[in-house]
Parts: sequence; C-alpha cells; structure tokens
Amino acid sequence: MPKDLAAAIMENKVGAPPSYDLMTFGPEHLMTALEEGIVEKVDWKSLLPKEVARDVLISLPPYEDVGLSCYTSQQGLIYNTKKVSPKEVPKTMKELADVKWKGKVGVFDYTASWAVRAHLLGKDNVYSSLRAILKNGAIQGRYTDLYSRFLLEEIWIAGVGNSYYMEAQKKGMPTGW
Repeated sequence: MPKDLAAAIMENKVGAPPSYDLMTFGPEHLMTALEEGIVEKVDWKSLLPKEVARDVLISLPPYEDVGLSCYTSQQGLIYNTKKVSPKEVPKTMKELADVKWKGKVGVFDYTASWAVRAHLLGKDNVYSSLRAILKNGAIQGRYTDLYSRFLLEEIWIAGVGNSYYMEAQKKGMPTGW
C-alpha cells in the first residue's frame, strides 16, 4: 500500500495517467491520499444497496464518506509442511526467535501491523520479540517478497496474508496455515 500510494502521488504530481482505477488502502494511507488530492469523490451512499449497513462508509474528519471499509484477509504464518510439522509451528512471536528457525523465517515489514500488535500485546513485549526474531536472521519484506522466498524454500515459515496460503496450495506447495 505505501508503495502504491507513493506511485499514485507521483503520477498525480507529474500529470501522468493513474495506474489504478481503484486502490486498496488502510486508514493510515487514505488520509495521505486525501490530503494529496488523489482520491476521487464518489457518492458511495447512492451506490450501496439499502440492505448494506451504512457503517461500511469511511469518514475521516474533515472528509465524509470517502471510501468503503472491508476486511478481506487475515495475517498469519504459512509454513512448509515438509520442513515443519504442525506440532513445531511457532505459536507465539517469541518462538519465532528460537535458534532452530535461524534464517528460516520471513516477517512482513508493514509498520501499521506491528503497531496494532504493540497496542494489543504491549509495546515492550512486541518490540523485544521482534528484535529477537530479526537478530535470529529473519528475512524482512512485503508479502510478495516473502511468498516468493517461501516458494523457493529459502524460508520455511512466512508471515503473510491468508490469500498466499491458498495460492501456495494451488501451486502444489506443501503448505500449512
């Protein structure tokens, strides 16, 4: 999302045609998109069927009804079932720092996701666990980067969205979630 946002802002600034007709953003990116003027005003209320709850409309004062809220995926771990048994799969962040996973784990580098975890689980707990995971040689990247390295078996465990689990299974990769 941050990469797409930066590209859309640059396209707008130089007067290039936009690469996307529709973009997916989290609230932290939508505010910047609104401030940079890359969001087209749409009368979402008139487009929604009457039975759809109106709380799907995103309002970020001073902007009203600027988008639709939907949740389409979950974050979690995919793991190579030939390399990691279901009993061995780490259940906590701290377990990802175990030396047996040295260099075999991929963690996403989406700061908003880590901030949510820090809020829910405690900043010190999350940050100390994350530091230990990284010190243990974890690979960092976007979901697509981690997924590619998972398919190449460079890493055995990857933090990604659940759609990558389904894609890996379609490709015949021995994958658990």
